[in-house]
Amino acid sequence: MKNLFLLITALLLTFAVYSQNVQYEDVVYLKNGSIIHGMIIEQIPNKTLKIKTADRNIFVFEFDQIEKITKEEIPQEFIAKQQAEMPENQYIAKENGFESEIDLLMAVQLEWAEPVLGMHAIAGYRVIPQFFMGGGFGVEIYTDGNMLPLFLSIRTDFIKARVTPFFSANVGYAFGWVNGEDGSDWGGVFLEPGIGFRFNIAEHFGLNISSSFKFQKAYSNNYYYDPLYPGNVHHERFAETYRLFIFKVGFSF
Repeated sequence: MKNLFLLITALLLTFAVYSQNVQYEDVVYLKNGSIIHGMIIEQIPNKTLKIKTADRNIFVFEFDQIEKITKEEIPQEFIAKQQAEMPENQYIAKENGFESEIDLLMAVQLEWAEPVLGMHAIAGYRVIPQFFMGGGFGVEIYTDGNMLPLFLSIRTDFIKARVTPFFSANVGYAFGWVNGEDGSDWGGVFLEPGIGFRFNIAEHFGLNISSSFKFQKAYSNNYYYDPLYPGNVHHERFAETYRLFIFKVGFSF
């Protein structure tokens, strides 16, 4: 009895392991003798069937061309060959075309160690797999005011990989205003170089994590009263350059 129990247990374990390794595919047998292996991605009853093969080719057949449709086990040696030929760090990002990006940012204004929060939206074109250029806008919330940046953006991926480091740079003009009585436009030009990593989750979707250093031209107003003539208010405007260390998390699509 004990030996029988051990035998049954071994058979069940073997079956479980085998079941986990078994993979199936759709097989379409045509009346002309052709056999198509792949995955059925669309089927309109009594009209057409669309199947995608392992090499990403897509075929469409009329139902009157089809002899039968089955689901068959993929040979283990074929699966092993596919896995051996597949690069460990396969590049799956978009090779070229239009691309958009949304970034959420947290920053520290180094002059006064004050926090800055914001969001950037970028749209552009990936010219080649490793170079993107476009334009963007956003909002940045400072302690004493807000800024609305408009800018040109470029990004260069260092390698073609599922996870790739990149260099980016934004340059433009930020329109700003303060939240107090001094209020007037206090924005200016800015330059923001940065580095980061892009995780290519799918061909049309990636996660970006980066840091950058921003040089922001801005102005501050200084009002003071003349002690000899209390009714006279003097106004001085000072040009400044804010330095910000920025951390970003964003999505490309």
